[in-house]
Amino acid sequence: MIDVIPRISRSLNYRVASVIPSGRNERGIARKQVITANAQVTSDPTNEPQNEPTVAVDPVDNSRVAAGANDYRLVAQGHDAWLGFYTSKDNGTTWIDSLLPGYPGGTIAPLSGYTTGSDPAIAFDLNGRLYYSGIVFVRQSSGAGIDGTVFAAHSTDNGTNWVETIVALGSNTRRGSVFNDKPYIAIDTIANSAFKGRIYLSWTGFVNTNPGVILFSESSDGGSTFSSATTISNIPADEMQGSVPYVGPNGILYVTWEDTTTNHIMISKSTNGGTSFSAPIAVATVIPLPATLPNSSFRENSFPTLAVDPVAGTVYIAWDDYRNGNSDIFLTRSTDRAATFSGPVKLNDDTTTNDQFFPWIQSVSGKIAAVWYDRRLDPSNHNMDIFYSESINQGLAWSPNVRLSSVSSNPDCCGFLGQFIGDYVGMALTSSTARAVWMDTRNGNQDIFTERYPPLPKVSITGIALPRNIMYNQISSKPLNATIIVKNDAPYDETITVAFSLQNITGTIFLSVNQTAPLLSSATVNLTFTVQTQNLPRGNYTMIAHVFPVKGQTDISNNTMTSLLQVHIPGDINGDGVVNIIDLVAVGSHFGARRGDPNYFPTADLNNDDVIDIIDLSIVGSTFGRTG
Repeated sequence: MIDVIPRISRSLNYRVASVIPSGRNERGIARKQVITANAQVTSDPTNEPQNEPTVAVDPVDNSRVAAGANDYRLVAQGHDAWLGFYTSKDNGTTWIDSLLPGYPGGTIAPLSGYTTGSDPAIAFDLNGRLYYSGIVFVRQSSGAGIDGTVFAAHSTDNGTNWVETIVALGSNTRRGSVFNDKPYIAIDTIANSAFKGRIYLSWTGFVNTNPGVILFSESSDGGSTFSSATTISNIPADEMQGSVPYVGPNGILYVTWEDTTTNHIMISKSTNGGTSFSAPIAVATVIPLPATLPNSSFRENSFPTLAVDPVAGTVYIAWDDYRNGNSDIFLTRSTDRAATFSGPVKLNDDTTTNDQFFPWIQSVSGKIAAVWYDRRLDPSNHNMDIFYSESINQGLAWSPNVRLSSVSSNPDCCGFLGQFIGDYVGMALTSSTARAVWMDTRNGNQDIFTERYPPLPKVSITGIALPRNIMYNQISSKPLNATIIVKNDAPYDETITVAFSLQNITGTIFLSVNQTAPLLSSATVNLTFTVQTQNLPRGNYTMIAHVFPVKGQTDISNNTMTSLLQVHIPGDINGDGVVNIIDLVAVGSHFGARRGDPNYFPTADLNNDDVIDIIDLSIVGSTFGRTG
């Protein structure tokens, strides 16, 4: 079945406003949440949706990351979804947005003339050349698509300029007799491969009313031209969907897909650079997910995801499956070049009956990693997160699942009335890190977010706790203790150094001191700094706390925090520059109160000894009438 991405006929902001009360989600979750961790990939000023992400890391420069997604920002101009491109030059910390050329209203390009773009996939070759595949089609007034066309684009300047090539043209008839759907891209990056650098695309082709078949094309000239499409699947009566290609050792190309008629995961391989393919075999039987998961209305699938160890050659396939009465993530593996496969093993380690779905896997030498959407944290089995697991022994044992998303997402909160969240997530893997991308609704909109695992080292200041922010000079008093709260946002034990200083409005520094302390992984520590105010001039001061970045830390956006301190002349409780009856009344009305009492007023406790008593009253009396 052709499942084109849905459209939004009017601005998403209009649609959401018409069905969701202002300031709240359909399920009562605030539409605007504070971003605490993770990086936001998309920054669409129109607040239209982005979903169905893909990501790749440059093998030449791992700090360079590229991503793509279905991007609906043109809806605000009366158009449809297009193919978004996003690039980062700092390990995924900050991103720049753009669209592939050819979008409606943009510069003329080979993709011009189509109303809609979707199904993004991104990859790098060994030289850091960037490739992007997807489909473009014409949206009819009914919402259906015709002329589904597969394309591939490449860029040698990090996406500033693109060369676009049509790989498989859809029909030009109003009946939509040929529609090409759901392509994915793979590039041969195997050093000893005779086909190194070759680009492969697989996709589903729908012809007239026939079921979909898996088609294939390759390019041996860097994506300038592609071979005519050939058919890989061999059961014309069955519908095939969700194909993924992947290259293993010696340049062996594997392609997997789902036979949605018989509910089997299928695989075929080519040992000659895509010239011919083996007869497909059934890898595993799938217990398909229901039309929609419980408590949700978005479409889902059990399409497989594929990865191959580039040295050992172990072939891995994962998918979501309903055999346990809820959706779980299963994986099977082959150590004989896809001749036989192991029994499926469940990757999600939760003890709930909540759902996990849309897995994506990648492999590097000695490691296989997986990410997926996961609803284990919501007792209502509705809101979702991104979880991660990996194996370093060819998939025999897996690490405990790790939550990558710092905020859960409500799929109903925004866009499409909860009926579409994209059809997949994405992940890139290097020898040292995994990087996941997913659709996230923490901002009350479908955005693309990302996180790496293990995350970059990061320590930050999360608070300055003061028992009071008004003190007095020229009297004997207990010092003010400022507590600096430092958080370790990464899974590494660290030794931190915090600098604390006090300066006035002219920048003159009156106090500067450092403290060093251990800080365990994913923990917080409180450091106390003492401030004596007896000899400080009257005035306003700024407390500045700064935690020095730890080794490898690149995000220092929350490493410094400030707080205000006022120093008054003794007895001037209200800070008006004169000690008078108002100050006397302030002490008298709180007389006898101790810290923690409802009537305790810190500013009236002039000597900061935690009780408002005769000493405080005598200070006001002895300085009565003083100005300054």
